[in-house]
Amino acid sequence: MVIFRMYKVFCHKEQIIYENLHNEYTTIKNVKLLDKLDEKWEVGRLNNVEFISANVKNKDVFDRRYGNVEYFKNCLVKQLGKNWSDRVLNNKDSLSDIQTVKRLGVPGRQGTTIKIKCDGTDFAIKVAAKGTHCGSGLGRTEKEIKEEEDREPYVDLGDGFLHQARLQQLASKYKVTVPVEAVYCGGQDDVSFIAMLPLKTRLVDYYQDGETLLLKHQKQLWDLYKTLDKQVGIVHNDGNRLNLMLDDEDNVKLIDFDRSEMINKRWLVKHGPYPNLSLMSVLNLWLLVFPGQHLLANYHRLFGTPFYKGVTIGNLKTFKDMDKFKGTYNYGSCGGRLESYDELGINWDQSNEEKQMEMEQISKKILSDDKLEQQLKMEQMSKQILKDDKQMEEKKIPEKST
Repeated sequence: MVIFRMYKVFCHKEQIIYENLHNEYTTIKNVKLLDKLDEKWEVGRLNNVEFISANVKNKDVFDRRYGNVEYFKNCLVKQLGKNWSDRVLNNKDSLSDIQTVKRLGVPGRQGTTIKIKCDGTDFAIKVAAKGTHCGSGLGRTEKEIKEEEDREPYVDLGDGFLHQARLQQLASKYKVTVPVEAVYCGGQDDVSFIAMLPLKTRLVDYYQDGETLLLKHQKQLWDLYKTLDKQVGIVHNDGNRLNLMLDDEDNVKLIDFDRSEMINKRWLVKHGPYPNLSLMSVLNLWLLVFPGQHLLANYHRLFGTPFYKGVTIGNLKTFKDMDKFKGTYNYGSCGGRLESYDELGINWDQSNEEKQMEMEQISKKILSDDKLEQQLKMEQMSKQILKDDKQMEEKKIPEKST
């Protein structure tokens, strides 16, 4: 109990260090303040992340550095057999013969993700092939580290699989993503996997081509990246539109932290105090869905630069109050303001006209979904009728010739 309390105090202290430094840096503009975000701070914070497996009914004793790994291994073996990983990573195996398992993606170079029901609860399991490195800084003994360095051929393990799970777990504390239930690093000997709660759908699948993000999703997307920048201290670093999901209440969440990094001095000096928000300018989501006038205006207010050159805003309102925000401090290739978020004058209030437009868009979405569901039901009924007719024909006894 004493050790656990010490851990909580340590993590809280590390979190306060980042938040306070970010606030000071954006106010005082003194780069020397960032010297505290050194490697010791980074490794110490990551190595103290725990996976409690809060949604697992089996409360057996397990190593909190990895979560209840055996629980998920047993669940996978029970439903898919001892060679479950071969089936999951085989892109020719649809897994359709197992009712409690569903593919959430196509197996590729970085593995795949499935949904599986364990003791009545759905989990998403991200599986990576054998040979996926676990990464350095795992709290291993000096002997284990020496053996790894002496291995021929030597491979720099870098951040690794456990690193991405830890970053996701840190981000989940601020509702940016779903928490990690357990992480298993198989290394050279076995597959690796991360277990977490599943999300409902991809954000881009919620919209039709050419639609504009609802104000709710505009605000949530902005706030997710702002939270990573100001409070969590993680740069997601993978602005792929497939990495934006919706939960059961249609709230936006981020997934896939395999390219993420801790925001240290290097990141802040190069990209400014809002590296996640700055990277929104190349987010591939906008290729099919319009970001929305509020999101565009806020981006311009923060950086003073246009938002993603590929976006056409013909059906969006002109940015408001653009020329009130002219000068910027330059960081690398993009402009970045040093004012804190609360001083940007960003207003998310909707006019009555905008509220009405949003309600109409939601209504169209509901009607579209209902129409699709009815169409699928009709198709299923038609197929069943044809199947019944065929069976009836086969049962008929052919008449004898006279």
